[in-house]
Amino acid sequence: MKNLCYIYIYEYRCLEDVDIVFDCRYDYQFNRDEMRLQLSKGKNLNNNFWGAGISSLCCIFGNNGSGKTSSIRFLLDAVVDGASNENVDGIVVYEENNELYVYHNRKYEKVKALSVEWTDTDVERWEKTIHKNATLPKIDTFFYIGHFSAEYSYSDLITVGLQGSYNASESFLLIDDFEKFANTSDSYLTVPISSYLASHLSQNNYRICRLLINEDLKKNFPSFRFPNFIVFAPNRGGYDGLLYNPILRDKLHGDLLEYLDFDKPRKKPIMFNSNRNMAIARFIHYNILSAMAESYLLGTDSEVIKLWYDTLNPSEDILNDFLLFANKQGGRVKTILQQIHMAISIMVDNSDINDYGSFYIDVTKHKYRTETILNKVLANELFVAYRFFDMYYTHDINIDSCTLSSGEQEMLNLFSRIYYALELRPLKFSKDCPSLIILDEAEIGFHPEWQRGYIKLLCDFIHSLHVVAGLKFQIVITSHSPIIQSDIPVCCSNYLYRNESGTTKNLRAEHKETFASNLFDLYRDSFFMENGMIGKFAETKLMELKQDIENGADDVDAQISLIGDARLRAYFEDLLKIADKTSAIRYYKNKLKELGEEV
Repeated sequence: MKNLCYIYIYEYRCLEDVDIVFDCRYDYQFNRDEMRLQLSKGKNLNNNFWGAGISSLCCIFGNNGSGKTSSIRFLLDAVVDGASNENVDGIVVYEENNELYVYHNRKYEKVKALSVEWTDTDVERWEKTIHKNATLPKIDTFFYIGHFSAEYSYSDLITVGLQGSYNASESFLLIDDFEKFANTSDSYLTVPISSYLASHLSQNNYRICRLLINEDLKKNFPSFRFPNFIVFAPNRGGYDGLLYNPILRDKLHGDLLEYLDFDKPRKKPIMFNSNRNMAIARFIHYNILSAMAESYLLGTDSEVIKLWYDTLNPSEDILNDFLLFANKQGGRVKTILQQIHMAISIMVDNSDINDYGSFYIDVTKHKYRTETILNKVLANELFVAYRFFDMYYTHDINIDSCTLSSGEQEMLNLFSRIYYALELRPLKFSKDCPSLIILDEAEIGFHPEWQRGYIKLLCDFIHSLHVVAGLKFQIVITSHSPIIQSDIPVCCSNYLYRNESGTTKNLRAEHKETFASNLFDLYRDSFFMENGMIGKFAETKLMELKQDIENGADDVDAQISLIGDARLRAYFEDLLKIADKTSAIRYYKNKLKELGEEV
């Protein structure tokens, strides 16, 4: 197993002469003029500091535009198998079998050989053999980025997937999930975007369900509240498309518009004899509309929804009657209706119904039901072309539309993708599983309380995984959150700072200890808030307030009362008192002057 220790970047995108330390056990000093890399003993954290299964965890902090993601791109170019990494412009130090290896390349100029040496005098107890002129390491890697970008380039590893890497970012999976199940290559979104979204949502649910049925993992990971229920609700996308898209609506024939609303499909309302029958009919209704909106059933074929309602008997077995109806149709209509029946029947047979007309699975009690949905629906390419139903997750089935918070959903997405990457190890990776986990600003969108728990939850999740004996993960994260900085010792931190001239430096050596620091103190750190600790709009209003007080404006008391910070509010109150005294003195001086002139 290879462990990253250090990189030096000569020139890459916005980065120039920037180094990053990944393993705090060693300190590095690189003298570019003398081409000498000096190593010394660094901080030796407790071997189990990050917990079982984690060899090291480091973070790259940085202000906007400092090059956090660019440094990750450089790292991916250097270590991912299949990347064009023979020309990586820099130094890469890694450890394998308790020995250090140094790769060096400077592709833009001829330079003398790099010398590498230990600087400590007493190194016998811990000195390691150094292999210079080593090749670049090949490290199986999991990559996730919190940003979404529609950009796609075969030369950019954050937008592609290669042997030895699992790309879990939204922008990549949006395309990969479609290509995988449509068995086609289409990186430029040439088919309707709805097909990409449907495929991605379907396969994202597949990954989440694979995680949820792992009872041992959930039992060993009590710090995260996994959802108990998977809920299936009708997908109304086809209804919205037919109702609001004029092009689609114009393709409807006759009086079909009155059939779009399930609750009033005909002038005479349908009275169902049970909640279950009504729920099944609602699913069938919106599935037919989805097929119509996707142009599978348009033109004369769109009459199928009217024909179905004409034969509908609300007192009979709706699902069975629908199959009989589907079998009487011909050609493409018959095939599509049979697929709809198959999907809904699998869902209905393996679910219960709640009071709101939605079907659900209690994952804690019915693992086999979830596995059936996984294997027969979500893993079946027939159901990727358009969505037969929506899936969401909840802790409480007795509250309508009680879905997970956005933070919980994002955390669930992340954990399910890491877990899925491990499951892929026999097929995707050259070794047993990815040993490097890179999370680029994965906390974006998290509530501050979720950010506060992010590192602990991540470590707890890794501890809960059953991986190959002896294998440990190296975790690299990027962030610009002071909240996360409180969980990372300064020796495991890199601080990329880009100044006004556009130069980026790593201020790692200049930072004081931050681990377990007070969050308010970290927010006051000039690295994060170099221009003040209040919002820009509030700062502008306070400057205007100061000017108003000095000019003797009226009604400034109300503005002062809005100030939340006690010290700031006291400052403006004192400013007002001084202004009032000055105004009073000026008033009485003028009065005395007037009286003197009268005498």
